Amino acid sequence: METKVAELFNNVLVLPENLPDAEAIAFTPIEKRYLWFSRLRFVIGLLLPVPFWIFSEMGLTANVLILIGYSLLFGFTYFTHWMSFKRKGYAIRTHDISFRTGWLFRSFTVVPFNRVQHCEVESGPIERLFALSTLKVFTAGGSGSDITIPGLEPATAKKLRAHIISTAAAHEEH
Repeated sequence: METKVAELFNNVLVLPENLPDAEAIAFTPIEKRYLWFSRLRFVIGLLLPVPFWIFSEMGLTANVLILIGYSLLFGFTYFTHWMSFKRKGYAIRTHDISFRTGWLFRSFTVVPFNRVQHCEVESGPIERLFALSTLKVFTAGGSGSDITIPGLEPATAKKLRAHIISTAAAHEEH
């Protein structure tokens, strides 16, 4: 009896040096237009509070300090957007979808197709001006998406969604 159980259950030790290199995945970069979209969105968000303090009576020194702070924030964020953009990418493999992002704070997410519940393609008004869409992949048990891939051409996002859904359905059957 013990021999039959041992034959059915095989749990071989995998040593760290035998693991595949996750960084060796060939990631597809997102569209370059996304960099300009994200910068525009940031600039709009940064400039919204300007009218409230520029005409205030805080004094010249306070206004200059705020302007310097805003300039430093703008410069740092502009640089960070560029560095983070260069790292954004996705990969579709036989059994999973991967997404990496971040420069200072890096994120690498892998979702197996057998865990996918559904996918959505979204596109806001500014995204549509840049001809961009966002793909969201949801798994069971989460309230939000597990992978959000911004900066995709709408046709590419729709193709990816169709592929992920059909592959997830095929994995469910097995």
